[in-house]
Amino acid sequence: MRARRSPRPPVVRRLRPGRTATFLNLMPFVVIALAWALLGEAVHAYHVVGAGLVIAGVVLTTTR
Repeated sequence: MRARRSPRPPVVRRLRPGRTATFLNLMPFVVIALAWALLGEAVHAYHVVGAGLVIAGVVLTTTR
């Protein structure tokens, strides 16, 4: 008996799983922005350094 594949959400079908997984790496930016806007949290140097590392990682994984 063949195993049924789970249906992919429309966004994943259109952009492909590898490309949509890249957007998961952008979540820290959303969290930093929301913490700053909603909770009044300060953005420190280590946040900026971490964001730069995330950007570098996304660029390295998405370019050929």
